Amino acid sequence: MQRGSTATGAALDVTAFSNTAIITFATTIDERKLVRRRGVVTDTSHLMAALALAQGSVAWQILGDSTGNGNTEWVNLTTEWLTASFPAYTVDYGLWNTTTIDYEAPVRRQTGPNGERYVPYSSASISYESDSVENSITGDIDIRMDVSSDNWDNGSDQVMVAKGAADGNRSFWFRISSAGTPQFFWTANGTTLIGKQPSSGWTLPANGARKLIRVTLSVDNGASGNDVKFYDSTDDGATWSQIGPTLTTAGTTTIYDSTAELQLGGRGGASAPGSNLFGRIDRTQVRKGISGPLVAPGLPELWSNQGGGQIAVGSPVLTILNGSHPGADIELLGATVSGVYDSTRVPRMTPRYGQALVTVVCSHNDGIQKGEKYLAKWSTLFSELRSKFGNAGMTLSTQNARKSPAGNIVDHAVRTAQLLGYANRNSIGVTDAAAAMSASGETAATLILSDGIHPTDLASGIWRDEAVSVLLGGDHR
Repeated sequence: MQRGSTATGAALDVTAFSNTAIITFATTIDERKLVRRRGVVTDTSHLMAALALAQGSVAWQILGDSTGNGNTEWVNLTTEWLTASFPAYTVDYGLWNTTTIDYEAPVRRQTGPNGERYVPYSSASISYESDSVENSITGDIDIRMDVSSDNWDNGSDQVMVAKGAADGNRSFWFRISSAGTPQFFWTANGTTLIGKQPSSGWTLPANGARKLIRVTLSVDNGASGNDVKFYDSTDDGATWSQIGPTLTTAGTTTIYDSTAELQLGGRGGASAPGSNLFGRIDRTQVRKGISGPLVAPGLPELWSNQGGGQIAVGSPVLTILNGSHPGADIELLGATVSGVYDSTRVPRMTPRYGQALVTVVCSHNDGIQKGEKYLAKWSTLFSELRSKFGNAGMTLSTQNARKSPAGNIVDHAVRTAQLLGYANRNSIGVTDAAAAMSASGETAATLILSDGIHPTDLASGIWRDEAVSVLLGGDHR
């Protein structure tokens, strides 16, 4: 596999560009350097400082297109560098699947020296997320747990996840029964509980054994009923096998919109006698809709501590969420033509795993768009990302140039220059892959594939080198 090189070579083949594009790039070189330095200081430091401390789990979120989804392209190459550079971390790599509109089951790139990361739970030990619009699920729900119990059939109910307090203020909970069977309860009015458990197919796990279990509720099955299904998985959630038959009840239903906190390890507050989990939770997914977006962090250590002083055990996790969607343009990644934020796709692409750095990579597929209306769409996307991820660094990356037979060569070049100015004005960091490729001395023939769009392995290596340089705070030009 070819990697980036700074060796001297022939001048960049400028026949791929118009004179306008060349002038645009030339007049923005100083701005490029300014933006990159700003990004080093204010945007990548959160991730790199966390990795250096090796105390907590963090994530790098990428939203991009097909220049970053391949094994020989820059996101994966940078992931390889991060993995080798931070051996104290377990590294999980998730790749966006455009068919399922979800991330594939994460690929474990490295297991840290202290083993699996989890939070232990015991009496009065609960994690929580405050009630919010996001986690107030009233329709279909999908809950997935990577959990173990010290004693699966200990004679007491053990709640894994719940949103419910006193009568009149309950939504749902997913628990292990006193006999060790998964059970799901919900209420449509805040008080009257409806409960389901597998009627067959469940095998009691050994005490202390980890189990990946899942429950879904379809509040309207399309046949004047509602359906509950239980599942388990033996391949880390890549596939799920249904436990027993579908449990159908006549009539549609809803989940009551309580104001209770969303809790892990128990229910009803900081102390919930008879409801606490005695065991551990490695991962959790509470999804709004079946296979819908997550409404809470996927790792329990990222939830708030409500009682018991629980502390995460094992090596911290670096999660790479490679949301590179082939064909993605700025509208698919966040804003429609009218500037309205996409309310379905991007929440799926941005599950919370402790994002410390967010990188958006988009221009190749934006056609003839440019100017203030185009940049306003970026502002819409970054506004939502900042709202969701708080103190995470926000960055964008420029991309390789386009050449014939691809269209919109000049438009892409102009957008690239405009995005640099946009980043500078809005305190957004930049990985300037376009300038790095231009400075490499390589030709368009060696940097861009014959389709005129995608980078060669050599170009992807240069892009990776630039990304690493920015992460390290360097400026090698």
